[in-house]
Order: sequence, then structure tokens, then C-alpha cells
Amino acid sequence: GSIKLMLFSEDYLKNKHFLEKGQFIMIWGKVQGRFYDQTQLEVKINKISLLSEVMQNMVRNISLFLNLDDITPDFTSELNQLVEAHPGKAHLDFYVRFTDQNSDPENREKVLQLSSRSKNVNPDKFLKTIQQDYSFIKFKVKS
Repeated sequence: GSIKLMLFSEDYLKNKHFLEKGQFIMIWGKVQGRFYDQTQLEVKINKISLLSEVMQNMVRNISLFLNLDDITPDFTSELNQLVEAHPGKAHLDFYVRFTDQNSDPENREKVLQLSSRSKNVNPDKFLKTIQQDYSFIKFKVKS
């Protein structure tokens, strides 16, 4: 869905630099009664930020979900270069799905969890590259 939001006077002057076509923004606000008629509701905008800044400041953990078959030496090297190119504050966890042929048929699907101990990333830049270049990787972010 969508909603139209209005900014007037001081609110507009404080936030007009965010209101450009193509900007990805996050809006914080609250629903409240209108000033002249409390029975009618309006959304009052409290704050607007660039989504990239929100990502850098709020995302504390990124979980990547991979299939073992997708992990090749080339992929490992590329992922390492990507992590090195985008240092930041977000911790990385990896969940690798594989099939254990030695297990009984009902329990062959396994997931191995791995965590990066020494490397953290800038979530905005790192995830943009993951989305563009590695569509087979699923991810989840936590704040």
C-alpha cells in the first residue's frame, strides 16, 4: 500500500533535502488526532533519515544463508574481497545447508552455522552487492 504524507512550514524546511526522486528514506512518525479535530487522524512525521544511514547505524548482524554446492574457491575469494572492501560494524553469520548422505533419509538435510570472529561489514554497501551480484544468497538482518 501507499500513503500520502504532507510536510508544512518548519517540518518541510528541515526535511526537504530528503524529498528527491530516487532517494530511499525511512520515516518515523506517529498517528494522532488532528489539531483542530481530534476525531480525525493524521500521521505526524517525527524524523526522516536516509535508508543507508539507518542501515549503518541500526543493523548489528547479517545472516547469510547458502547451499554448500554454491561455495566454490572462487566464491570464497570473492566474498572475502567483498568483506574486506566494506568494513563496518555489522557482524556476519553464515548458515550453510548441505545433505549428509551418511544420515538416515529423514535427517539428511543439515545446516552448519559459522560466525565471523574478526570481520564486520558496512551493511548498506555489503548487502547492495550481495543483492546485485549473488542472487542465490538469502540474507536476514537484525538490529
